[in-house]
Amino acid sequence: MRIPAALIAALVLAAPPLCAQTTIWTGRSGGYTFSWTSSDIRAFTPARRPAWSARTELSKGAPDARECSEYSARVGVLSVIGTILSYDLSMGWYCEGAAHPSGFREFRAVDVSRPGVEPTLTDWFPAEEVRRALLADDIVGRALGDAGVRTPPARLDELVKLLAGTSTGCEYSFSEDLLSRFAFHHLENGRVAVRLGLSHGCEVLRGRLTQIGILLPIPESLRGALASAATGRGEGFLMSRQRAVSKGRQTAMDLRPRRR
Repeated sequence: MRIPAALIAALVLAAPPLCAQTTIWTGRSGGYTFSWTSSDIRAFTPARRPAWSARTELSKGAPDARECSEYSARVGVLSVIGTILSYDLSMGWYCEGAAHPSGFREFRAVDVSRPGVEPTLTDWFPAEEVRRALLADDIVGRALGDAGVRTPPARLDELVKLLAGTSTGCEYSFSEDLLSRFAFHHLENGRVAVRLGLSHGCEVLRGRLTQIGILLPIPESLRGALASAATGRGEGFLMSRQRAVSKGRQTAMDLRPRRR
C-alpha cells in the first residue's frame, strides 16, 4: 500500500525530537554568559547565577491549561550587544470561548543586568537624535501625513504618543512602547542601524510584523560592544548576522502551566 506524502509529512512533524534540547548559540557579552537553545534563552551573571530566562518571562500570566488548548511562543534572538538582548517574539493562543486562534509578533529587548526594567533607546541615545531619526523614516512620515500632521511634535515622547494614536490600517500599528521594541542591525559610517518592530494593525493580519530602520550616532557606552559584535568574532552579534548564527532555528515553548 502506498502511503500519501502528506500523511508521511504529518507523521514526521508529530514525531518527538531525537533530543530534548539543541544548542543554537552560546557566548559571552558584557560580562554575562548567554545560552540560546531550542527550549529557552537564558543569561547568567559573571558569578554564573541565573539572571534572566525567556521562558520564565513569557510564562508570567499564562492561563490555566484547562482554559486554553494552546498558549505558545516562538522566539529568535536578534542581537546581543553588551548586556542588551533583543529578540523576535511570536505568541499564539486558542482559549475557551474564542471564535478563532489569536496572537501577535513583535520585537522585544531586555537588559539582563536590569531584569524587570524595560529598556528603551533613550537609555543610550539622546532623545532628540532618536526623534530626528524617526522623522526621517518613510513609514513614520506616511503615518503622520495620513493623520494630517504638518508640524511634528518637538519632543520625542510626544511624537511616540502621537504615532500610537494614529490610524494606520491593518498592516501595522505603532505602540506607546515603540522605543523598547528594537534590535541593533549593523554599523554604517560611524552610526548604528537600529530596527524597530511594528505589530499588526488589526486582527485579520495577526502575526504580521513590519520593520522600520533608523540610524543613530554610536554612544560611547556601546562603542566597544558594538565594535566587538560587528567583527563576527568578538562578543555578541548584530542582527545582520542573525541568520548565520541561527541557521533558521528558533526557540519553541509551550507556556501552559502543567496540570497537577
